[in-house]
Amino acid sequence: MPVAEEKPRKIGDETIPVDRTKPNPNGEEFDNLYLDMNGIVHPCSHPEDKPAPKTEADMMIAIFELTDRVVGMVRPRKLLYLAVDGTSSRCSTHSERAAVTTSPT
Repeated sequence: MPVAEEKPRKIGDETIPVDRTKPNPNGEEFDNLYLDMNGIVHPCSHPEDKPAPKTEADMMIAIFELTDRVVGMVRPRKLLYLAVDGTSSRCSTHSERAAVTTSPT
């Protein structure tokens, strides 16, 4: 099912943000949104459809924009939980690479 997204409006040089206090345009309200930021950070730092960001600042802007877009689609009313973890350990990274290279395709 496609998600209805409201876009910010432009009036001259000014951008008018979406009023997220209004009912969700998808017809369903949500109390909570639990967002695993790995699913946001990875496509922003390694996009498939365009070149990678040139600077860390560009990457951060992409992360903020995508996070804002997802939150705008869901519009949680009570809780927004952003789960952020660190980089994987060297041992974990090695074992994950080994699993990928030895798994049947």
